[in-house]
Amino acid sequence: MPLLQSADQQSEVAEVIEQLPGNKVNADQISSAIMQNMDEQQQQNTQHFISAGKDLLFGEGTHYQIMDSLKNSTDLVQDFGFGAYQLMMTMIQSGGLSVQDRPDVGAVIIPAGVILMGLAAEFMNESEEFPDITLDQFGDSVEAFTYMMLKHDPEFSQSPEDPQEDIQQPMPPQPTSGALLNAGG
Repeated sequence: MPLLQSADQQSEVAEVIEQLPGNKVNADQISSAIMQNMDEQQQQNTQHFISAGKDLLFGEGTHYQIMDSLKNSTDLVQDFGFGAYQLMMTMIQSGGLSVQDRPDVGAVIIPAGVILMGLAAEFMNESEEFPDITLDQFGDSVEAFTYMMLKHDPEFSQSPEDPQEDIQQPMPPQPTSGALLNAGG
């Protein structure tokens, strides 16, 4: 089984985004569409990642450290996708999680990240401090995020010239507690 179930997740997530009505990011619609394709254990694992991610995204000590980089972004699509990647990697690393050893958790990393991206995009669209993200931009950001996450999948073939290797962006703040994410519930 691929580490992040790349082929299935990539196409399912793209289909979910394409089927959303209107041109506004709606986190509830994204979450519903993704969760309906999961079994109960996957839903629990996804909720665990979402809960931990919300603590980082909207927590008093980490919110602005994570979100401020998007305020003056010159490439919102790439920066938003890269920020989501960094957030998920921080949660994985802070929990001492080895996704190779936990395919049940590896199967929900990308869907949970997309749901968290929906929550962050919705927040940005409601705030006057951040640029608005259209549904098309959101889809492109999800594609960038998915690609970066899939680089960790040994079965995912990537080109030898990876443009993301040249990006030097700061890592998001580390959580104050190493027990932030105790994956698997």
